[in-house]
Amino acid sequence: MAQCPKQRDERLLLRDMGRETANLHLATLDQRTEVLRDLTGRPTDWLVSAAEAMTKATEQDWESFRSSPSGAAAGSSQKGS
Repeated sequence: MAQCPKQRDERLLLRDMGRETANLHLATLDQRTEVLRDLTGRPTDWLVSAAEAMTKATEQDWESFRSSPSGAAAGSSQKGS
């Protein structure tokens, strides 16, 4: 992300990254049919819902780590740098 321009639309970047990932999966001939079958059976907003769930889980993990002895020690060692 540091190499990207300051003015950017992360949604477009993520969309393009997703398309590139899809291209790789679809290029795998023995998996193409299964991937397409799976995607057609999913609701339209499945990826947004999955990303939101992953964001929530990551934030909960981070908060749990920060409040742990290891997280508190890591935070105090970074404050001096």
